[in-house]
Amino acid sequence: MKQIMKQIIHIYHSTITYLLTALLLSLLSLPMLLAAPATNEKKLQESLDPRYYDLDGDLLADTPLLPQLQIDPPTLIISIVPNGDEHAYAHQLTPFFNHLRSCLQRPVIFYPMQSSCAEVEAMRNGFIHIASFSAGALIHAVNRAGAIPFASKGTEEGLLKTDMIVIVRQDSPIYTLQDLKGTRVAHVNFASSAGHLAALSLFPAEGIIPGEDYEIFFSGKHRQSIFGVKAGDYDAAPIAQEVLDRLVALNLVSYDDFRIIYRKGSAPFAAFTYAHNLTPALKEEIQSCFYNYRFPEEMQQIYLGADRYLPINYQEELRALQQICTP
Repeated sequence: MKQIMKQIIHIYHSTITYLLTALLLSLLSLPMLLAAPATNEKKLQESLDPRYYDLDGDLLADTPLLPQLQIDPPTLIISIVPNGDEHAYAHQLTPFFNHLRSCLQRPVIFYPMQSSCAEVEAMRNGFIHIASFSAGALIHAVNRAGAIPFASKGTEEGLLKTDMIVIVRQDSPIYTLQDLKGTRVAHVNFASSAGHLAALSLFPAEGIIPGEDYEIFFSGKHRQSIFGVKAGDYDAAPIAQEVLDRLVALNLVSYDDFRIIYRKGSAPFAAFTYAHNLTPALKEEIQSCFYNYRFPEEMQQIYLGADRYLPINYQEELRALQQICTP
Protein backbone atom coordinates (compact mmCIF):
# COMPACT_ATOMS: atom_id res chain seq x y z
CA MET A 1 0.00 0.00 0.00
CA LYS A 2 2.84 2.37 0.87
CA GLN A 3 4.51 1.65 -2.47
CA ILE A 4 1.28 2.46 -4.35
CA MET A 5 0.91 5.71 -2.45
CA LYS A 6 4.50 6.65 -3.29
CA GLN A 7 3.82 6.01 -6.99
CA ILE A 8 0.64 8.12 -6.86
CA ILE A 9 2.50 10.98 -5.15
CA HIS A 10 5.32 10.74 -7.71
CA ILE A 11 2.86 10.87 -10.64
CA TYR A 12 1.00 13.78 -9.03
CA HIS A 13 4.24 15.70 -8.43
CA SER A 14 5.46 15.08 -12.00
CA THR A 15 2.13 16.22 -13.46
CA ILE A 16 2.04 19.40 -11.39
CA THR A 17 5.67 20.14 -12.30
CA TYR A 18 4.90 19.70 -16.02
CA LEU A 19 1.82 21.92 -15.92
CA LEU A 20 3.51 24.67 -13.92
CA THR A 21 6.57 24.60 -16.18
CA ALA A 22 4.44 24.73 -19.33
CA LEU A 23 2.43 27.64 -17.90
CA LEU A 24 5.60 29.51 -16.93
CA LEU A 25 7.13 28.97 -20.36
CA SER A 26 3.94 30.19 -22.03
CA LEU A 27 3.96 33.37 -19.98
CA LEU A 28 7.67 33.96 -20.52
CA SER A 29 7.48 33.24 -24.25
CA LEU A 30 4.55 35.59 -24.86
CA PRO A 31 6.61 38.82 -24.79
CA MET A 32 9.09 37.30 -27.24
CA LEU A 33 6.34 36.28 -29.63
CA LEU A 34 4.68 39.68 -29.44
CA ALA A 35 7.96 41.55 -29.87
CA ALA A 36 9.41 39.29 -32.56
CA PRO A 37 9.62 41.06 -35.91
CA ALA A 38 8.01 39.64 -39.01
CA THR A 39 10.07 36.82 -40.44
CA ASN A 40 10.50 38.49 -43.82
CA GLU A 41 12.03 41.57 -42.15
CA LYS A 42 14.30 39.85 -39.63
CA LYS A 43 18.00 39.62 -40.38
CA LEU A 44 20.31 36.81 -39.38
CA GLN A 45 22.98 37.51 -36.80
CA GLU A 46 26.18 36.66 -38.64
CA SER A 47 28.73 36.80 -35.79
CA LEU A 48 28.84 35.77 -32.15
CA ASP A 49 26.89 38.09 -29.87
CA PRO A 50 29.04 40.24 -27.52
CA ARG A 51 27.45 38.58 -24.49
CA TYR A 52 29.46 35.44 -25.31
CA TYR A 53 33.19 34.86 -25.69
CA ASP A 54 35.12 32.45 -27.91
CA LEU A 55 38.64 32.03 -26.56
CA ASP A 56 39.41 28.87 -28.55
CA GLY A 57 38.30 30.33 -31.88
CA ASP A 58 35.84 27.57 -32.79
CA LEU A 59 33.07 30.11 -33.61
CA LEU A 60 30.99 28.82 -30.68
CA ALA A 61 30.21 30.37 -27.31
CA ASP A 62 32.51 29.04 -24.60
CA THR A 63 31.26 27.51 -21.37
CA PRO A 64 31.40 30.21 -18.67
CA LEU A 65 34.66 29.96 -16.75
CA LEU A 66 33.03 30.72 -13.38
CA PRO A 67 31.19 27.65 -12.01
CA GLN A 68 28.44 29.87 -10.57
CA LEU A 69 27.54 30.93 -14.11
CA GLN A 70 27.12 27.31 -15.23
CA ILE A 71 23.74 25.63 -14.81
CA ASP A 72 22.59 22.06 -14.14
CA PRO A 73 18.78 22.34 -14.34
CA PRO A 74 16.76 19.77 -12.34
CA THR A 75 14.27 19.78 -15.24
CA LEU A 76 15.38 20.08 -18.86
CA ILE A 77 13.20 21.78 -21.50
CA ILE A 78 13.60 20.54 -25.07
CA SER A 79 12.23 21.92 -28.35
CA ILE A 80 12.39 20.76 -31.97
CA VAL A 81 12.44 22.53 -35.33
CA PRO A 82 9.11 24.40 -35.64
CA ASN A 83 7.42 22.96 -38.72
CA GLY A 84 3.69 23.08 -38.05
CA ASP A 85 3.54 19.47 -36.84
CA GLU A 86 5.29 19.83 -33.49
CA HIS A 87 2.62 17.93 -31.53
CA ALA A 88 2.62 15.05 -34.03
CA TYR A 89 6.39 14.86 -33.86
CA ALA A 90 6.25 14.99 -30.06
CA HIS A 91 4.05 11.88 -30.14
CA GLN A 92 6.39 10.07 -32.52
CA LEU A 93 9.41 11.12 -30.45
CA THR A 94 7.89 10.02 -27.14
CA PRO A 95 10.15 6.94 -26.91
CA PHE A 96 13.19 9.17 -27.35
CA PHE A 97 12.01 11.68 -24.74
CA ASN A 98 11.41 8.78 -22.34
CA HIS A 99 14.94 7.56 -23.07
CA LEU A 100 16.34 10.99 -22.21
CA ARG A 101 14.41 11.09 -18.93
CA SER A 102 15.77 7.70 -17.95
CA CYS A 103 19.29 8.35 -19.19
CA LEU A 104 19.62 11.82 -17.62
CA GLN A 105 17.72 10.87 -14.46
CA ARG A 106 15.54 13.96 -14.44
CA PRO A 107 12.32 15.27 -16.00
CA VAL A 108 12.61 16.28 -19.67
CA ILE A 109 9.73 18.40 -20.93
CA PHE A 110 8.98 18.96 -24.59
CA TYR A 111 7.86 22.51 -25.32
CA PRO A 112 6.76 23.37 -28.89
CA MET A 113 7.79 26.78 -30.23
CA GLN A 114 5.79 28.63 -32.88
CA SER A 115 8.70 29.86 -34.99
CA SER A 116 12.47 29.63 -35.37
CA CYS A 117 12.73 33.20 -34.12
CA ALA A 118 10.85 32.34 -30.91
CA GLU A 119 12.97 29.21 -30.46
CA VAL A 120 16.22 31.18 -30.77
CA GLU A 121 15.00 33.83 -28.31
CA ALA A 122 13.86 31.14 -25.86
CA MET A 123 17.33 29.60 -25.78
CA ARG A 124 19.00 33.01 -25.59
CA ASN A 125 16.92 33.83 -22.50
CA GLY A 126 17.41 30.45 -20.83
CA PHE A 127 13.86 29.13 -21.23
CA ILE A 128 14.92 26.01 -23.18
CA HIS A 129 18.07 23.95 -22.72
CA ILE A 130 18.11 21.56 -25.70
CA ALA A 131 16.78 22.47 -29.15
CA SER A 132 17.00 21.35 -32.74
CA PHE A 133 17.33 24.08 -35.36
CA SER A 134 16.99 23.92 -39.12
CA ALA A 135 20.20 24.54 -41.04
CA GLY A 136 19.62 28.23 -41.68
CA ALA A 137 18.33 29.00 -38.18
CA LEU A 138 21.24 27.07 -36.69
CA ILE A 139 23.82 29.72 -37.53
CA HIS A 140 21.54 32.41 -36.14
CA ALA A 141 21.00 30.33 -32.98
CA VAL A 142 24.75 29.79 -32.52
CA ASN A 143 25.50 33.50 -32.83
CA ARG A 144 22.53 35.01 -31.03
CA ALA A 145 21.60 32.36 -28.45
CA GLY A 146 24.95 30.69 -27.79
CA ALA A 147 23.55 27.36 -28.99
CA ILE A 148 26.14 24.59 -29.27
CA PRO A 149 25.49 22.05 -32.09
CA PHE A 150 26.37 18.52 -31.06
CA ALA A 151 24.21 16.00 -32.94
CA SER A 152 22.36 15.39 -36.18
CA LYS A 153 20.51 12.35 -37.44
CA GLY A 154 22.23 9.76 -39.59
CA THR A 155 23.13 6.11 -40.09
CA GLU A 156 26.23 4.02 -39.61
CA GLU A 157 27.36 5.42 -42.97
CA GLY A 158 27.30 9.02 -41.75
CA LEU A 159 25.10 12.09 -41.37
CA LEU A 160 21.82 12.31 -43.27
CA LYS A 161 22.00 15.36 -45.52
CA THR A 162 19.63 17.18 -47.83
CA ASP A 163 19.89 19.17 -51.07
CA MET A 164 18.40 22.55 -51.81
CA ILE A 165 16.06 22.14 -54.80
CA VAL A 166 13.72 24.39 -56.75
CA ILE A 167 10.41 22.79 -57.66
CA VAL A 168 7.68 23.73 -60.15
CA ARG A 169 4.50 21.94 -61.11
CA GLN A 170 4.89 19.10 -63.55
CA ASP A 171 2.85 21.03 -66.15
CA SER A 172 4.71 24.32 -65.62
CA PRO A 173 6.33 26.14 -68.57
CA ILE A 174 9.29 26.96 -66.28
CA TYR A 175 12.38 24.85 -67.00
CA THR A 176 15.34 26.98 -65.82
CA LEU A 177 16.01 29.59 -63.16
CA GLN A 178 15.98 32.28 -65.86
CA ASP A 179 12.36 31.34 -66.55
CA LEU A 180 11.47 32.54 -63.04
CA LYS A 181 11.56 36.20 -64.13
CA GLY A 182 8.20 37.80 -63.54
CA THR A 183 6.81 34.83 -61.60
CA ARG A 184 5.58 34.23 -58.05
CA VAL A 185 8.10 32.28 -56.00
CA ALA A 186 7.54 30.99 -52.47
CA HIS A 187 10.43 31.32 -50.02
CA VAL A 188 10.11 29.78 -46.57
CA ASN A 189 11.31 32.44 -44.09
CA PHE A 190 14.30 34.67 -43.38
CA ALA A 191 16.20 31.93 -41.51
CA SER A 192 15.71 29.06 -43.95
CA SER A 193 18.90 28.08 -45.75
CA ALA A 194 17.38 25.89 -48.48
CA GLY A 195 14.16 27.88 -48.52
CA HIS A 196 15.59 31.42 -48.73
CA LEU A 197 19.26 32.09 -48.01
CA ALA A 198 20.63 29.77 -50.67
CA ALA A 199 18.49 31.50 -53.29
CA LEU A 200 19.80 34.92 -52.24
CA SER A 201 23.38 33.66 -52.43
CA LEU A 202 23.34 31.35 -55.45
CA PHE A 203 20.73 32.63 -57.88
CA PRO A 204 22.50 35.88 -58.92
CA ALA A 205 25.32 33.84 -60.46
CA GLU A 206 22.64 32.07 -62.50
CA GLY A 207 21.30 35.37 -63.80
CA ILE A 208 18.30 35.73 -61.51
CA ILE A 209 17.97 38.08 -58.52
CA PRO A 210 15.31 37.15 -55.96
CA GLY A 211 13.06 40.05 -55.04
CA GLU A 212 13.93 41.91 -58.24
CA ASP A 213 13.47 39.45 -61.07
CA TYR A 214 10.62 37.70 -59.29
CA GLU A 215 8.36 38.49 -56.35
CA ILE A 216 9.08 36.68 -53.08
CA PHE A 217 6.16 35.31 -51.05
CA PHE A 218 7.05 33.94 -47.61
CA SER A 219 5.06 30.77 -46.97
CA GLY A 220 6.39 30.17 -43.46
CA LYS A 221 7.08 26.44 -43.89
CA HIS A 222 8.74 24.19 -46.47
CA ARG A 223 5.58 22.10 -46.66
CA GLN A 224 3.46 25.20 -47.26
CA SER A 225 5.71 26.12 -50.18
CA ILE A 226 5.32 22.61 -51.57
CA PHE A 227 1.54 22.56 -51.16
CA GLY A 228 1.34 26.07 -52.62
CA VAL A 229 3.24 25.07 -55.76
CA LYS A 230 1.06 21.99 -56.19
CA ALA A 231 -2.10 24.09 -55.81
CA GLY A 232 -0.85 26.71 -58.27
CA ASP A 233 -0.63 29.48 -55.66
CA TYR A 234 3.08 29.83 -56.44
CA ASP A 235 4.96 29.22 -59.67
CA ALA A 236 8.04 27.78 -57.96
CA ALA A 237 9.71 27.32 -54.61
CA PRO A 238 13.22 26.64 -53.26
CA ILE A 239 12.92 23.94 -50.60
CA ALA A 240 14.86 21.26 -48.75
CA GLN A 241 14.71 17.92 -50.55
CA GLU A 242 14.16 16.13 -47.22
CA VAL A 243 10.80 17.82 -46.66
CA LEU A 244 9.53 16.78 -50.09
CA ASP A 245 10.73 13.22 -49.45
CA ARG A 246 8.91 13.16 -46.12
CA LEU A 247 5.64 14.41 -47.62
CA VAL A 248 5.88 11.79 -50.36
CA ALA A 249 6.48 9.09 -47.72
CA LEU A 250 3.33 10.28 -45.93
CA ASN A 251 1.38 10.14 -49.23
CA LEU A 252 0.56 13.84 -49.00
CA VAL A 253 2.12 14.61 -52.39
CA SER A 254 3.74 12.68 -55.22
CA TYR A 255 7.03 13.19 -57.00
CA ASP A 256 4.94 13.19 -60.18
CA ASP A 257 3.33 16.45 -59.05
CA PHE A 258 6.58 18.36 -59.57
CA ARG A 259 9.68 18.91 -61.64
CA ILE A 260 13.01 19.88 -60.13
CA ILE A 261 14.64 22.68 -62.15
CA TYR A 262 17.63 23.32 -59.87
CA ARG A 263 19.62 21.39 -57.30
CA LYS A 264 22.54 22.51 -55.16
CA GLY A 265 24.67 21.41 -52.26
CA SER A 266 24.29 18.90 -49.49
CA ALA A 267 24.18 19.71 -45.79
CA PRO A 268 22.53 18.42 -42.60
CA PHE A 269 18.91 19.57 -42.58
CA ALA A 270 18.86 20.18 -38.82
CA ALA A 271 21.01 19.76 -35.75
CA PHE A 272 20.43 19.43 -32.03
CA THR A 273 22.06 21.98 -29.77
CA TYR A 274 22.34 22.61 -26.06
CA ALA A 275 22.76 25.85 -24.16
CA HIS A 276 26.35 27.03 -23.87
CA ASN A 277 26.14 27.54 -20.10
CA LEU A 278 25.23 23.98 -19.12
CA THR A 279 27.85 22.36 -16.90
CA PRO A 280 30.51 20.35 -18.78
CA ALA A 281 29.38 17.20 -17.00
CA LEU A 282 25.76 17.66 -18.10
CA LYS A 283 26.85 18.36 -21.68
CA GLU A 284 28.76 15.08 -21.73
CA GLU A 285 25.74 13.23 -20.33
CA ILE A 286 23.44 14.71 -22.98
CA GLN A 287 25.84 13.78 -25.77
CA SER A 288 26.16 10.22 -24.49
CA CYS A 289 22.38 9.82 -24.18
CA PHE A 290 21.89 11.03 -27.77
CA TYR A 291 24.72 9.02 -29.35
CA ASN A 292 23.77 5.74 -27.65
CA TYR A 293 20.12 5.87 -28.69
CA ARG A 294 18.83 3.84 -31.66
CA PHE A 295 15.64 4.96 -33.34
CA PRO A 296 12.59 2.68 -33.22
CA GLU A 297 10.89 1.93 -36.53
CA GLU A 298 8.43 4.84 -36.31
CA MET A 299 11.25 7.35 -35.85
CA GLN A 300 13.17 5.80 -38.73
CA GLN A 301 10.14 6.32 -40.95
CA ILE A 302 9.73 10.02 -40.18
CA TYR A 303 13.50 10.54 -40.46
CA LEU A 304 13.78 8.77 -43.83
CA GLY A 305 15.90 5.84 -42.71
CA ALA A 306 18.10 7.59 -40.17
CA ASP A 307 18.48 5.37 -37.11
CA ARG A 308 20.74 7.31 -34.74
CA TYR A 309 22.19 10.66 -33.72
CA LEU A 310 25.79 11.30 -34.72
CA PRO A 311 28.28 13.96 -33.57
CA ILE A 312 28.36 17.07 -35.73
CA ASN A 313 31.31 19.39 -36.18
CA TYR A 314 30.08 22.93 -36.70
CA GLN A 315 33.13 24.03 -38.64
CA GLU A 316 33.55 20.99 -40.90
CA GLU A 317 29.98 19.94 -41.65
CA LEU A 318 28.51 23.42 -42.01
CA ARG A 319 31.31 25.18 -43.87
CA ALA A 320 29.38 25.22 -47.16
CA LEU A 321 26.20 26.17 -45.31
CA GLN A 322 27.89 29.16 -43.70
CA GLN A 323 28.94 30.38 -47.13
CA ILE A 324 25.38 30.04 -48.40
CA CYS A 325 23.93 31.86 -45.42
CA THR A 326 26.15 34.91 -45.83
CA PRO A 327 25.47 36.11 -49.39
